[in-house]
Amino acid sequence: MNCSKHYHTAAHIGALLELSEKFREHLKNKTLVDIAILYHDYVYDPARKDNEEKSARKAEHDLEKLGQDAALIENVSRFIRATQKHEIFDGPDKNDLCFFLDFDLSVLAADNAVYDQYTSAIRKEFSMYPDLLYNPGRKAVLRHFLDKPRIYQTGLLHERWEESARKNLSRELKSIGYW
Repeated sequence: MNCSKHYHTAAHIGALLELSEKFREHLKNKTLVDIAILYHDYVYDPARKDNEEKSARKAEHDLEKLGQDAALIENVSRFIRATQKHEIFDGPDKNDLCFFLDFDLSVLAADNAVYDQYTSAIRKEFSMYPDLLYNPGRKAVLRHFLDKPRIYQTGLLHERWEESARKNLSRELKSIGYW
């Protein structure tokens, strides 16, 4: 399937890189975070379930060709794969992983206009599905985040973004008739 990206674009990558720069003092390995940002949505097809795996493999391939350190390659791959469910794993890079995943979800806490643009772009990416199929799937995604004790894992970004994200997610649920 040939998917047209509307949200998962270079603008999304650029926004995450800006966050990485803004919060650089909180990152132990900014290079790791930045490379993971660059590759995390390299492969994106809403009809597939293996986007993260394919993106991780692309990163591994490219980084190996460039002669990068095996530990860096492994960690980049782990970070990318973690975006599938936004799950944290323990390890020496846990802090950086938490920031990386929080950056990826930053749009959830955006102001209403930006959040609405995001939801419109996501809907376009999934335009092959009629509302009858899309809305229940979207509801499941929104409920997944709302049912979590915390959307944002870092204390800093939890404090800054959590309340806004929950309001946006709830507002979207209401707009598609599920609240």
